[in-house]
Amino acid sequence: MNFGEVFNMKKRIPQILILILLQYLFFISCEMDPAYSTKPDSYYFNKMQPLEWKDTYILTATNTPQQIQVWDSEKGKLVHTYSLSTDVTKWGQGTERALDINSMTFFDGSIWFIGTGLQRNLIKLDVETGKMNYIDLDCIPSEVVTIHEYNDGVGCIYVSTRADSRVGVAIRLLDSNCNIIMKSNIKFEKINLFSIKNSIYENGKFYLLASRDVVFTKENNECFNLIIINDDGSYEISDIKTDEILNEKFFDTYLNKNIQSYLTSFNLLNKLKNSANKYSEINISDCNSDYFSRVLYNINSLEPFDITYTGIKYDKQDARSIYSIEKYEDNIFMTGRILYDENLFNGLETGLYPSAGGEQQKRVRLPNANQLYCTMKEDCAWFSKNLYTQDAVTLKWDKSNTPQIYKLDYKEQQVYQYNADGSYTILDWIQD
Repeated sequence: MNFGEVFNMKKRIPQILILILLQYLFFISCEMDPAYSTKPDSYYFNKMQPLEWKDTYILTATNTPQQIQVWDSEKGKLVHTYSLSTDVTKWGQGTERALDINSMTFFDGSIWFIGTGLQRNLIKLDVETGKMNYIDLDCIPSEVVTIHEYNDGVGCIYVSTRADSRVGVAIRLLDSNCNIIMKSNIKFEKINLFSIKNSIYENGKFYLLASRDVVFTKENNECFNLIIINDDGSYEISDIKTDEILNEKFFDTYLNKNIQSYLTSFNLLNKLKNSANKYSEINISDCNSDYFSRVLYNINSLEPFDITYTGIKYDKQDARSIYSIEKYEDNIFMTGRILYDENLFNGLETGLYPSAGGEQQKRVRLPNANQLYCTMKEDCAWFSKNLYTQDAVTLKWDKSNTPQIYKLDYKEQQVYQYNADGSYTILDWIQD
Protein backbone atom coordinates (compact mmCIF):
# COMPACT_ATOMS: atom_id res chain seq x y z
CA MET A 1 0.00 0.00 0.00
CA ASN A 2 1.55 3.34 -1.02
CA PHE A 3 1.45 6.60 0.85
CA GLY A 4 -1.40 8.01 -1.24
CA GLU A 5 -3.66 5.04 -0.45
CA VAL A 6 -2.85 5.28 3.25
CA PHE A 7 -3.55 9.00 3.20
CA ASN A 8 -6.90 8.55 1.41
CA MET A 9 -7.91 5.83 3.90
CA LYS A 10 -7.16 8.12 6.82
CA LYS A 11 -9.33 10.75 5.18
CA ARG A 12 -12.21 8.25 4.84
CA ILE A 13 -12.04 6.98 8.45
CA PRO A 14 -13.88 10.02 9.94
CA GLN A 15 -16.53 9.70 7.23
CA ILE A 16 -16.99 6.00 8.02
CA LEU A 17 -17.22 6.78 11.74
CA ILE A 18 -19.83 9.46 11.06
CA LEU A 19 -21.82 7.03 8.92
CA ILE A 20 -21.71 4.38 11.66
CA LEU A 21 -22.79 6.97 14.23
CA LEU A 22 -25.71 8.09 12.04
CA GLN A 23 -26.83 4.50 11.55
CA TYR A 24 -26.62 3.89 15.29
CA LEU A 25 -28.67 7.01 16.02
CA PHE A 26 -31.20 5.93 13.39
CA PHE A 27 -31.65 2.50 14.97
CA ILE A 28 -31.87 4.07 18.44
CA SER A 29 -34.56 6.46 17.21
CA CYS A 30 -36.42 3.57 15.57
CA GLU A 31 -36.37 1.66 18.84
CA MET A 32 -37.72 4.71 20.65
CA ASP A 33 -40.40 5.29 17.99
CA PRO A 34 -43.28 2.84 18.51
CA ALA A 35 -44.05 2.72 14.79
CA TYR A 36 -40.71 1.05 14.09
CA SER A 37 -40.56 -1.08 17.21
CA THR A 38 -40.83 -4.85 16.91
CA LYS A 39 -42.29 -5.13 20.39
CA PRO A 40 -45.66 -6.94 20.44
CA ASP A 41 -48.90 -4.96 20.43
CA SER A 42 -49.51 -6.03 24.03
CA TYR A 43 -46.48 -3.99 25.10
CA TYR A 44 -48.20 -0.74 24.08
CA PHE A 45 -51.84 -1.65 24.70
CA ASN A 46 -52.37 -3.55 27.92
CA LYS A 47 -54.21 -1.27 30.37
CA MET A 48 -57.08 1.18 29.98
CA GLN A 49 -58.82 3.45 32.45
CA PRO A 50 -61.36 1.49 34.57
CA LEU A 51 -65.02 2.24 33.98
CA GLU A 52 -68.10 1.36 36.00
CA TRP A 53 -70.42 -0.23 33.43
CA LYS A 54 -74.13 0.53 33.35
CA ASP A 55 -76.85 -1.34 31.49
CA THR A 56 -77.74 1.83 29.62
CA TYR A 57 -74.26 2.03 28.07
CA ILE A 58 -73.62 1.07 24.46
CA LEU A 59 -70.50 0.89 22.29
CA THR A 60 -69.33 2.33 19.00
CA ALA A 61 -66.09 1.76 17.11
CA THR A 62 -63.99 3.61 14.55
CA ASN A 63 -60.65 3.07 12.84
CA THR A 64 -60.32 6.73 11.86
CA PRO A 65 -58.79 7.07 14.40
CA GLN A 66 -58.64 3.70 16.16
CA GLN A 67 -60.89 3.95 19.23
CA ILE A 68 -63.84 2.42 21.04
CA GLN A 69 -66.44 4.82 22.43
CA VAL A 70 -68.91 4.27 25.28
CA TRP A 71 -72.20 6.17 25.08
CA ASP A 72 -75.15 6.47 27.47
CA SER A 73 -78.19 5.43 25.44
CA GLU A 74 -80.63 7.19 27.80
CA LYS A 75 -78.90 10.56 27.67
CA GLY A 76 -77.32 10.27 24.24
CA LYS A 77 -73.99 11.38 25.70
CA LEU A 78 -70.45 10.19 25.18
CA VAL A 79 -69.22 8.65 28.44
CA HIS A 80 -65.74 7.35 27.73
CA THR A 81 -63.23 6.77 24.92
CA TYR A 82 -60.66 3.97 24.68
CA SER A 83 -57.84 5.15 22.42
CA LEU A 84 -56.09 2.37 20.51
CA SER A 85 -53.29 4.60 19.20
CA THR A 86 -50.05 5.46 21.00
CA ASP A 87 -50.21 9.08 19.80
CA VAL A 88 -53.43 10.12 18.12
CA THR A 89 -51.98 13.57 17.34
CA LYS A 90 -49.68 11.86 14.82
CA TRP A 91 -52.42 9.69 13.34
CA GLY A 92 -51.83 8.82 9.69
CA GLN A 93 -48.16 9.82 9.70
CA GLY A 94 -46.89 6.27 10.16
CA THR A 95 -45.03 7.21 13.33
CA GLU A 96 -47.44 5.74 15.87
CA ARG A 97 -48.55 2.25 16.81
CA ALA A 98 -52.26 1.48 16.66
CA LEU A 99 -54.73 -1.39 16.76
CA ASP A 100 -57.28 -1.59 13.95
CA ILE A 101 -60.65 -2.97 15.04
CA ASN A 102 -61.66 -5.82 12.72
CA SER A 103 -64.59 -7.19 14.71
CA MET A 104 -66.10 -6.46 18.14
CA THR A 105 -68.71 -7.69 20.62
CA PHE A 106 -69.70 -7.18 24.27
CA PHE A 107 -70.06 -10.10 26.67
CA ASP A 108 -70.14 -10.46 30.47
CA GLY A 109 -68.84 -6.99 31.30
CA SER A 110 -66.02 -7.03 28.76
CA ILE A 111 -65.34 -5.73 25.28
CA TRP A 112 -64.00 -8.50 23.05
CA PHE A 113 -62.43 -7.44 19.78
CA ILE A 114 -60.06 -8.51 17.04
CA GLY A 115 -57.23 -5.96 17.13
CA THR A 116 -54.66 -5.78 14.35
CA GLY A 117 -51.34 -3.98 14.74
CA LEU A 118 -48.12 -5.84 14.09
CA GLN A 119 -50.05 -8.93 15.11
CA ARG A 120 -53.72 -9.91 14.94
CA ASN A 121 -55.14 -10.83 18.33
CA LEU A 122 -58.38 -11.64 20.08
CA ILE A 123 -58.41 -9.17 22.96
CA LYS A 124 -60.64 -9.05 26.03
CA LEU A 125 -60.89 -5.56 27.53
CA ASP A 126 -62.31 -5.83 31.05
CA VAL A 127 -64.33 -2.64 31.52
CA GLU A 128 -64.27 -2.69 35.34
CA THR A 129 -60.48 -3.07 35.68
CA GLY A 130 -59.28 -1.73 32.33
CA LYS A 131 -57.05 -4.79 31.85
CA MET A 132 -56.51 -6.04 28.31
CA ASN A 133 -56.08 -9.79 27.97
CA TYR A 134 -54.47 -11.07 24.76
CA ILE A 135 -55.97 -14.53 24.30
CA ASP A 136 -53.71 -17.32 23.11
CA LEU A 137 -55.35 -19.09 20.17
CA ASP A 138 -54.05 -21.78 17.83
CA CYS A 139 -55.39 -19.87 14.81
CA ILE A 140 -55.46 -16.30 13.48
CA PRO A 141 -58.79 -14.70 14.47
CA SER A 142 -60.85 -12.69 12.00
CA GLU A 143 -64.37 -12.38 13.44
CA VAL A 144 -65.84 -12.47 16.94
CA VAL A 145 -69.46 -12.51 18.07
CA THR A 146 -71.49 -13.31 21.19
CA ILE A 147 -73.86 -16.28 21.01
CA HIS A 148 -76.36 -15.31 23.71
CA GLU A 149 -78.46 -18.47 23.42
CA TYR A 150 -75.60 -20.88 24.15
CA ASN A 151 -75.57 -22.89 27.41
CA ASP A 152 -79.16 -22.06 28.44
CA GLY A 153 -78.67 -18.35 27.97
CA VAL A 154 -75.31 -18.08 29.74
CA GLY A 155 -73.75 -17.27 26.39
CA CYS A 156 -70.30 -17.69 24.90
CA ILE A 157 -67.76 -16.04 22.63
CA TYR A 158 -67.68 -17.38 19.08
CA VAL A 159 -64.50 -16.58 17.12
CA SER A 160 -63.29 -17.71 13.71
CA THR A 161 -60.53 -17.34 11.18
CA ARG A 162 -61.23 -15.89 7.76
CA ALA A 163 -63.27 -18.36 5.73
CA ASP A 164 -61.34 -19.51 2.65
CA SER A 165 -63.14 -21.30 -0.18
CA ARG A 166 -59.99 -23.41 -0.76
CA VAL A 167 -59.47 -24.78 2.77
CA GLY A 168 -62.40 -23.93 5.06
CA VAL A 169 -62.64 -22.11 8.39
CA ALA A 170 -61.55 -22.65 12.00
CA ILE A 171 -64.03 -21.82 14.79
CA ARG A 172 -63.39 -21.57 18.53
CA LEU A 173 -65.84 -21.19 21.42
CA LEU A 174 -64.71 -19.46 24.61
CA ASP A 175 -66.31 -18.89 27.99
CA SER A 176 -66.17 -15.56 29.85
CA ASN A 177 -62.84 -16.57 31.46
CA CYS A 178 -61.17 -16.95 28.05
CA ASN A 179 -61.12 -20.75 28.22
CA ILE A 180 -61.56 -22.53 24.89
CA ILE A 181 -64.54 -24.84 25.33
CA MET A 182 -64.92 -26.07 21.75
CA LYS A 183 -62.81 -26.33 18.59
CA SER A 184 -64.10 -26.97 15.12
CA ASN A 185 -61.92 -27.07 12.02
CA ILE A 186 -64.34 -27.10 9.11
CA LYS A 187 -62.77 -28.21 5.86
CA PHE A 188 -64.32 -27.51 2.47
CA GLU A 189 -63.47 -26.57 -1.10
CA LYS A 190 -65.33 -24.32 -3.54
CA ILE A 191 -67.75 -23.11 -0.89
CA ASN A 192 -68.20 -19.43 -0.08
CA LEU A 193 -68.96 -18.73 3.57
CA PHE A 194 -69.65 -15.02 3.88
CA SER A 195 -69.38 -14.63 7.65
CA ILE A 196 -69.77 -16.46 10.97
CA LYS A 197 -71.09 -13.36 12.72
CA ASN A 198 -74.73 -14.24 12.25
CA SER A 199 -74.55 -17.91 13.20
CA ILE A 200 -77.81 -19.31 14.58
CA TYR A 201 -77.71 -21.54 17.67
CA GLU A 202 -80.66 -23.89 18.15
CA ASN A 203 -81.12 -27.26 19.88
CA GLY A 204 -77.45 -27.63 20.72
CA LYS A 205 -76.22 -26.90 17.20
CA PHE A 206 -74.71 -23.95 15.33
CA TYR A 207 -75.98 -23.23 11.83
CA LEU A 208 -74.32 -21.33 8.96
CA LEU A 209 -75.41 -20.79 5.37
CA ALA A 210 -73.05 -20.88 2.41
CA SER A 211 -73.07 -21.14 -1.39
CA ARG A 212 -71.10 -23.00 -4.02
CA ASP A 213 -68.18 -21.14 -5.56
CA VAL A 214 -69.16 -21.90 -9.15
CA VAL A 215 -71.31 -20.54 -11.98
CA PHE A 216 -74.92 -21.77 -11.93
CA THR A 217 -77.41 -22.35 -14.71
CA LYS A 218 -81.09 -23.23 -14.87
CA GLU A 219 -80.14 -26.86 -15.33
CA ASN A 220 -77.45 -26.92 -12.63
CA ASN A 221 -78.75 -24.81 -9.79
CA GLU A 222 -77.79 -26.74 -6.65
CA CYS A 223 -76.27 -23.61 -5.15
CA PHE A 224 -76.51 -23.72 -1.41
CA ASN A 225 -75.10 -25.47 1.64
CA LEU A 226 -76.13 -25.75 5.28
CA ILE A 227 -73.20 -26.08 7.70
CA ILE A 228 -74.16 -27.70 11.02
CA ILE A 229 -71.67 -27.62 13.92
CA ASN A 230 -72.28 -29.73 17.01
CA ASP A 231 -71.31 -28.83 20.58
CA ASP A 232 -68.34 -31.22 20.42
CA GLY A 233 -66.93 -29.51 17.31
CA SER A 234 -67.97 -32.18 14.81
CA TYR A 235 -69.77 -30.88 11.75
CA GLU A 236 -71.60 -31.78 8.60
CA ILE A 237 -72.12 -29.91 5.34
CA SER A 238 -75.35 -30.74 3.56
CA ASP A 239 -76.76 -29.58 0.23
CA ILE A 240 -79.91 -27.52 0.22
CA LYS A 241 -82.39 -28.30 -2.52
CA THR A 242 -82.78 -25.04 -4.39
CA ASP A 243 -85.26 -25.99 -7.11
CA GLU A 244 -88.03 -24.11 -5.34
CA ILE A 245 -85.79 -21.17 -4.31
CA LEU A 246 -84.01 -20.17 -7.50
CA ASN A 247 -85.75 -21.56 -10.55
CA GLU A 248 -87.09 -20.33 -13.84
CA LYS A 249 -90.40 -19.32 -12.29
CA PHE A 250 -88.65 -17.24 -9.63
CA PHE A 251 -86.54 -15.42 -12.21
CA ASP A 252 -89.50 -14.74 -14.49
CA THR A 253 -92.08 -13.90 -11.82
CA TYR A 254 -90.15 -12.01 -9.15
CA LEU A 255 -87.03 -10.74 -10.90
CA ASN A 256 -88.66 -10.35 -14.32
CA LYS A 257 -85.38 -11.53 -15.85
CA ASN A 258 -84.38 -14.34 -18.18
CA ILE A 259 -81.15 -15.35 -16.44
CA GLN A 260 -79.23 -18.21 -18.06
CA SER A 261 -76.15 -18.29 -15.80
CA TYR A 262 -75.37 -16.53 -12.56
CA LEU A 263 -73.24 -16.27 -9.43
CA THR A 264 -74.85 -16.28 -6.01
CA SER A 265 -74.19 -16.06 -2.28
CA PHE A 266 -76.34 -17.14 0.67
CA ASN A 267 -75.99 -15.30 3.98
CA LEU A 268 -77.57 -15.17 7.41
CA LEU A 269 -78.41 -11.65 8.61
CA ASN A 270 -77.70 -9.87 11.87
CA LYS A 271 -80.67 -10.23 14.20
CA LEU A 272 -81.81 -8.95 17.56
CA LYS A 273 -80.85 -11.05 20.58
CA ASN A 274 -83.33 -13.92 21.05
CA SER A 275 -85.41 -12.61 18.15
CA ALA A 276 -87.94 -15.02 16.65
CA ASN A 277 -87.40 -13.38 13.26
CA LYS A 278 -84.60 -15.00 11.26
CA TYR A 279 -83.63 -13.74 7.84
CA SER A 280 -81.29 -14.68 5.04
CA GLU A 281 -80.34 -12.89 1.86
CA ILE A 282 -79.52 -14.30 -1.56
CA ASN A 283 -77.39 -12.26 -3.93
CA ILE A 284 -77.79 -12.96 -7.64
CA SER A 285 -75.38 -11.66 -10.27
CA ASP A 286 -76.18 -12.33 -13.93
CA CYS A 287 -73.07 -13.56 -15.76
CA ASN A 288 -74.30 -12.17 -19.09
CA SER A 289 -75.17 -8.64 -18.02
CA ASP A 290 -74.55 -6.12 -15.25
CA TYR A 291 -77.81 -7.07 -13.51
CA PHE A 292 -77.52 -7.65 -9.77
CA SER A 293 -80.23 -8.30 -7.19
CA ARG A 294 -80.55 -8.99 -3.46
CA VAL A 295 -83.61 -10.87 -2.24
CA LEU A 296 -84.75 -11.36 1.35
CA TYR A 297 -86.07 -14.63 2.81
CA ASN A 298 -87.70 -15.63 6.08
CA ILE A 299 -86.11 -18.69 7.68
CA ASN A 300 -88.99 -20.86 8.84
CA SER A 301 -86.96 -23.91 9.84
CA LEU A 302 -83.35 -25.05 9.69
CA GLU A 303 -84.00 -28.78 10.09
CA PRO A 304 -85.80 -29.54 7.89
CA PHE A 305 -84.63 -26.54 5.91
CA ASP A 306 -87.47 -24.26 4.88
CA ILE A 307 -87.43 -20.61 3.80
CA THR A 308 -90.02 -18.28 2.29
CA TYR A 309 -89.45 -15.32 -0.03
CA THR A 310 -90.57 -12.11 1.70
CA GLY A 311 -91.34 -10.25 -1.50
CA ILE A 312 -88.58 -7.76 -0.67
CA LYS A 313 -85.72 -7.20 -3.09
CA TYR A 314 -83.67 -4.41 -4.52
CA ASP A 315 -81.63 -4.22 -7.65
CA LYS A 316 -81.19 -0.50 -8.11
CA GLN A 317 -77.81 1.14 -8.62
CA ASP A 318 -77.98 2.51 -5.07
CA ALA A 319 -78.31 -0.97 -3.59
CA ARG A 320 -76.71 -1.56 -0.21
CA SER A 321 -75.42 -4.39 1.89
CA ILE A 322 -77.65 -5.68 4.70
CA TYR A 323 -75.75 -5.02 7.91
CA SER A 324 -78.70 -5.08 10.30
CA ILE A 325 -82.35 -5.98 9.87
CA GLU A 326 -85.32 -5.84 12.22
CA LYS A 327 -89.07 -6.23 11.90
CA TYR A 328 -91.10 -3.79 13.98
CA GLU A 329 -94.89 -3.95 13.76
CA ASP A 330 -95.73 -3.84 10.04
CA ASN A 331 -92.35 -2.65 8.82
CA ILE A 332 -88.89 -4.04 8.18
CA PHE A 333 -85.85 -1.79 8.63
CA MET A 334 -82.73 -2.76 6.69
CA THR A 335 -79.47 -0.86 7.15
CA GLY A 336 -76.19 -1.27 5.33
CA ARG A 337 -73.35 0.26 3.37
CA ILE A 338 -74.13 1.87 0.01
CA LEU A 339 -72.75 -0.31 -2.80
CA TYR A 340 -73.23 2.02 -5.78
CA ASP A 341 -73.43 5.79 -5.74
CA GLU A 342 -72.43 8.27 -8.43
CA ASN A 343 -71.83 10.97 -5.81
CA LEU A 344 -69.36 8.75 -3.87
CA PHE A 345 -71.48 8.78 -0.71
CA ASN A 346 -69.66 7.23 2.23
CA GLY A 347 -71.78 5.77 5.00
CA LEU A 348 -74.84 3.64 5.70
CA GLU A 349 -78.41 3.84 4.50
CA THR A 350 -81.62 2.58 6.12
CA GLY A 351 -84.51 1.44 3.97
CA LEU A 352 -88.06 0.94 5.26
CA TYR A 353 -90.13 -1.86 3.67
CA PRO A 354 -93.60 -3.26 4.39
CA SER A 355 -93.17 -6.58 6.21
CA ALA A 356 -95.83 -8.11 3.95
CA GLY A 357 -93.51 -7.54 1.01
CA GLY A 358 -93.23 -4.87 -1.65
CA GLU A 359 -91.14 -1.93 -2.71
CA GLN A 360 -89.08 0.26 -0.41
CA GLN A 361 -91.22 3.06 1.08
CA LYS A 362 -88.49 5.49 2.06
CA ARG A 363 -84.81 5.65 3.00
CA VAL A 364 -82.48 7.74 5.07
CA ARG A 365 -78.72 8.14 4.81
CA LEU A 366 -76.25 8.07 7.72
CA PRO A 367 -73.11 9.92 6.51
CA ASN A 368 -69.78 8.35 7.55
CA ALA A 369 -71.46 5.60 9.57
CA ASN A 370 -69.52 2.32 9.51
CA GLN A 371 -70.16 -1.42 9.86
CA LEU A 372 -67.67 -2.07 12.67
CA TYR A 373 -70.28 -2.33 15.41
CA CYS A 374 -73.95 -1.67 16.11
CA THR A 375 -76.15 -2.21 19.15
CA MET A 376 -79.59 -3.65 18.37
CA LYS A 377 -82.42 -3.24 20.86
CA GLU A 378 -86.15 -4.04 20.82
CA ASP A 379 -87.16 -0.56 19.70
CA CYS A 380 -84.02 0.89 18.13
CA ALA A 381 -80.53 0.33 16.75
CA TRP A 382 -77.37 2.37 17.34
CA PHE A 383 -74.72 2.75 14.63
CA SER A 384 -71.08 3.81 14.86
CA LYS A 385 -69.81 6.88 13.02
CA ASN A 386 -66.24 7.51 11.89
CA LEU A 387 -64.53 10.46 13.57
CA TYR A 388 -61.99 11.42 10.91
CA THR A 389 -63.39 11.64 7.38
CA GLN A 390 -61.66 11.55 4.00
CA ASP A 391 -62.57 13.58 0.92
CA ALA A 392 -63.43 11.15 -1.88
CA VAL A 393 -61.74 13.32 -4.52
CA THR A 394 -58.73 14.96 -2.83
CA LEU A 395 -58.23 12.08 -0.32
CA LYS A 396 -57.42 14.66 2.36
CA TRP A 397 -58.41 13.82 5.93
CA ASP A 398 -60.63 16.08 8.02
CA LYS A 399 -59.68 15.67 11.68
CA SER A 400 -61.85 18.50 13.00
CA ASN A 401 -64.98 16.39 13.56
CA THR A 402 -66.32 15.67 17.04
CA PRO A 403 -67.72 12.26 18.14
CA GLN A 404 -71.26 11.40 17.05
CA ILE A 405 -73.55 8.37 17.05
CA TYR A 406 -76.71 7.43 15.12
CA LYS A 407 -79.91 6.08 16.63
CA LEU A 408 -82.57 4.44 14.45
CA ASP A 409 -85.90 4.54 16.32
CA TYR A 410 -88.22 1.86 14.93
CA LYS A 411 -91.40 3.15 16.61
CA GLU A 412 -91.00 6.81 15.72
CA GLN A 413 -89.40 6.01 12.35
CA GLN A 414 -86.73 8.60 13.02
CA VAL A 415 -82.94 8.64 12.80
CA TYR A 416 -81.18 10.80 15.39
CA GLN A 417 -77.60 12.00 15.14
CA TYR A 418 -76.33 12.58 18.68
CA ASN A 419 -73.40 14.76 19.66
CA ALA A 420 -71.08 14.03 22.57
CA ASP A 421 -72.99 16.43 24.85
CA GLY A 422 -76.36 14.77 24.19
CA SER A 423 -77.69 17.32 21.72
CA TYR A 424 -79.02 15.90 18.47
CA THR A 425 -80.44 16.52 15.02
CA ILE A 426 -83.04 14.45 13.15
CA LEU A 427 -82.13 13.22 9.67
CA ASP A 428 -84.53 13.57 6.76
CA TRP A 429 -86.04 10.59 4.98
CA ILE A 430 -85.94 10.35 1.18
CA GLN A 431 -89.33 9.34 -0.19
CA ASP A 432 -89.24 6.72 -2.97
